[in-house]
Amino acid sequence: MSEDVVFEFESEEIGIGEEGLSPFQQEFINEIQDHSGQHKFIFMDAPTGAGKTYSFTLPILVADIRSTGFKPHILISEPTREIIRELKRDIPRYVEKYKETYPSEKKNVSVTTITGETPVTEGGRQLQIYSAVLNNDVVIMTPDILSLYIAGNYVWGNNEYALRKSTNFQDPLSLLSVIVFDEYHTYDPESLGKILSIATIAVKAKFPMLRFVFSSATPSEKFKKILEDVTKDIAPDSIKSITATPSKEKGKGRKLRGHMKLVVTTKDISSTIDEVQAFLEARGNGKMLYIFNSILESERFGDLLIKNDITPRIVNGFHDSQVDFNERIIVATSAVELGVNIGNVELGHIEPGYYFENLSQRLGRFSRQDQDSTVYLHVGEEWLNEFRSIKTNNYYDFLKKVSEIVQAKHIQETAVRNNARVFTYCVYKNTHREGLRDHIMESLLVLGGGKLLDVDRALHVVEKCDGDYGDKTHFLRWWHDYFRAYGYFRGAISNVKVRLPKGIQTEYDYVWILRHAEFTTEGDTFVINNWREIPKKPLLKYTGFLSGDSVLFEWDEIQKNDGNRKFRDRWYSALKKALGDLDLSDEQRDECYTILKEALYTIHQGLLPVDKSISSGVDRNELNIFI
Repeated sequence: MSEDVVFEFESEEIGIGEEGLSPFQQEFINEIQDHSGQHKFIFMDAPTGAGKTYSFTLPILVADIRSTGFKPHILISEPTREIIRELKRDIPRYVEKYKETYPSEKKNVSVTTITGETPVTEGGRQLQIYSAVLNNDVVIMTPDILSLYIAGNYVWGNNEYALRKSTNFQDPLSLLSVIVFDEYHTYDPESLGKILSIATIAVKAKFPMLRFVFSSATPSEKFKKILEDVTKDIAPDSIKSITATPSKEKGKGRKLRGHMKLVVTTKDISSTIDEVQAFLEARGNGKMLYIFNSILESERFGDLLIKNDITPRIVNGFHDSQVDFNERIIVATSAVELGVNIGNVELGHIEPGYYFENLSQRLGRFSRQDQDSTVYLHVGEEWLNEFRSIKTNNYYDFLKKVSEIVQAKHIQETAVRNNARVFTYCVYKNTHREGLRDHIMESLLVLGGGKLLDVDRALHVVEKCDGDYGDKTHFLRWWHDYFRAYGYFRGAISNVKVRLPKGIQTEYDYVWILRHAEFTTEGDTFVINNWREIPKKPLLKYTGFLSGDSVLFEWDEIQKNDGNRKFRDRWYSALKKALGDLDLSDEQRDECYTILKEALYTIHQGLLPVDKSISSGVDRNELNIFI
């Protein structure tokens, strides 16, 4: 085993201005209060612990002092329910902290949250969202809720009350001053495409006071470039970057990070169980945090600790992370990377994750504010040699050099733009206000998706053709479900009910369970008996365009480098066959194929209904699930 590589990072502070705020927070307030409307898109880059989340509420708190008559309504989109819970708890604390700085001011900030767990009120989710924005200073929701709302999915099924009272997303957006996409670096290209669509629509629909804020500790220059390119003609020079930088003068600011000792080692992370026992026997108050790359490894290590009479807190995709962490030993995955403030973490053992963003966020869980931490980073021999070449004890120089070792998450521009087009088309289809509908069509043209406007015409040709009623109905329904699936931020839902070996009831991704678990079924619940040592390579049967039709894929075929092209080609072939089986003229068939093939160009596994019966041997009344 090679000798470990050790880095010592000194504590850091962030500067504080005359009003008790950091310079980047003051700059953010000024931008939001600026009525010129020049900068519609603000990228706020700030390291973990700098106070960027606190910044979101500051424009509301200072509104009365500046006597501008402008009190903003702010919508914050957070990627996980855990961050939403924490933020709802912390905003009142931010307000109290602000009162300490300005004791003569009496401030109250009304906050509400909407997640999938929030009960739907009378009139449906559509009106609930409008009411939340109308009656609160801050509304916090998951990006899926916002995406579904703007796509019009909440008025599907002819909810006449919602249609009559609040037909479109225009109602709350006209009230909002700021939409924040926090931790936007975590989103995949498909989700970033939806953000790009929403931003473009907002510009074309002329919401003069609405700003978009993209907040992250690991910003994406690629997405900023795409947004700039798309909006350069409709909103030139509209992007503003705000960056938080640590103070160079010690004792002149607020603690950003404590001292961190980072040990890069090739030692197996799961072989460190003796250190857990020693840590507990030391009888301190600090905590020990493990972060694994995979759920399976976190589950296995948790079981190993339990067998040694150690009770850990497990936080992964199966175990819901809560706001408070009372246990001293925490075993986690990437579930703790975003916004989770565990507090008082003295010792850590972490794997690097799959991308630079994972590693950066994981390191951000340690040495928060004035806490000192020791962190062991477990890597392979090749990476250890790469880390050995880094010669700096400056934390930010270190991260910059690490970004050259660990690849950043790849943002495929084509995928971002394609999904922006299809999402915009979905919004166009479900928008009923004539003037707003025109603006959305203009947005679709700006994004290069004009050909999608022919889709309805092609489907109308199929609807009117002679022939088997069942096949026509199935064909039209397939396209209905396909476009509706784009209303979800990260694609359609693929979760099934799961019971873990420990008896915990949860939900998780169907295909992941199929690959990694040995299970039986009880009703609609997948009961996991054991974990597979070698993941299964399943055959997936996707529901085809016609009744009784299907499209088969081997797992390896989907995962290959050219899988996306093969995936599309298989669907193009299935589309051509389905149109050939419908009673259309040659001219109609060719025209429909050309139009609908264009719409399929964006297709990926996450937006297709798969037949569960072929993969699991489970007979269901409802066989189709989107994955």
